[in-house]
Amino acid sequence: MRYLRYALLGLLALTLVWVGAYGETSGAAASPPPSGITIGMDMKTAAANPGTYNIASLPAFEACVDVNTSVNSGKFYIDLFVLNTSQLIGFDAEFTFSSPSKLTILSTNVEKFFGTGSSIYDLSQTKPAYGPYYEAAALDTGVSNTGSGVLVRIEAQAWIPPSGGSVLDFEIDSRSGRGVTLTDNSGTHPGDGNGDGFFDADADIINPQGTIAVDRADGDGDGVSDDCDNCPSTSNANQANNDGDAQGDACDTDDDNDGILDDGNSSGIIGDHPCVGGATNNCDDNCLWWPNPTQAAPPWGATPGDTDCDAWADANETLIGTNAILWCSATGAVTNPGDPSKTGDEAVDSWPPDMNDDQVVNGGDLNFLAPPLFFSISSDPAYQVRYDLNLDNVINQADLNFLAPPIFFATCTP
Repeated sequence: MRYLRYALLGLLALTLVWVGAYGETSGAAASPPPSGITIGMDMKTAAANPGTYNIASLPAFEACVDVNTSVNSGKFYIDLFVLNTSQLIGFDAEFTFSSPSKLTILSTNVEKFFGTGSSIYDLSQTKPAYGPYYEAAALDTGVSNTGSGVLVRIEAQAWIPPSGGSVLDFEIDSRSGRGVTLTDNSGTHPGDGNGDGFFDADADIINPQGTIAVDRADGDGDGVSDDCDNCPSTSNANQANNDGDAQGDACDTDDDNDGILDDGNSSGIIGDHPCVGGATNNCDDNCLWWPNPTQAAPPWGATPGDTDCDAWADANETLIGTNAILWCSATGAVTNPGDPSKTGDEAVDSWPPDMNDDQVVNGGDLNFLAPPLFFSISSDPAYQVRYDLNLDNVINQADLNFLAPPIFFATCTP
């Protein structure tokens, strides 16, 4: 299977000469690799295929996918994505998966991350050469590419399992001398800190292993199999998970994962005995959706009726149109707050002052209040209640004051 990597290296040598002498790039040469670079896998059913390969369109990176063999013939998709890369010209990714008798690779598409002017060599295997191993690779000899996107979309099919279904796996190959290699236009490998040519296993990798639950049981009837359900005994079709741990919000006893239980005094009523005065034992988390392990108030102080402790009461967030129980954008610039490629990527913003949804309050948010919005009143066509932070039916200096320190330059963590 290594022939693909050797072929890629041969083409790479030619490409580095070609791109260096004649080709276009989307910025300065890459050296050193950018901070915050991340790779990972996202699993999607064929029925839920988003049809787009833009990272901003993916509501969450799923490590588990339910496949029903009676729907779309058991087909599903695996996306290998990259976040925050710079001047990328090629990749080589090796995977391991369940027996070919249960899972078949149907096709790959490597043409969605690379931009206009690309000249792409698709070096991916048309099908696994032997055993449960698969390799996808591509080289762009036209331009180098910067940003975030899907490197390859793999279409696969799970075969009809015996009674009771099957649980299959698909993962980035972690054996020695295997894995994912990224190559930029200077010939270096972003994310390879130890010099072995592969993206480091201990670096930022989201969902290195994926699970495919084929025709499996759904004990709580919420449409998600027990194998993929983050609350298998509690119905939660949306699988909401504020703190990103193994438990969904519907069954999580510590929704912000700060070590203080939501019902810390075990009364059966969340919030009836909130932690005060520095207490952290035998009391309820005083900020259910904002991680504060010492139970200290946020830098901006406590606001009555503010579930996510983001300085705006739930009732006011409902009027403004932001998420009253989620402090931070869930799909923003997770590894690099302020990344402009991740702005405005959610239908509903989480934090009122983070107007461009990039997990940091700064000048980019101030720009949203510029004329004609500034000085507009509720009867004006330009007025938008989303930016009326004090809900007084006019957007003016009073709203700007809400962006002052300690809010200004504050970052949030999903």
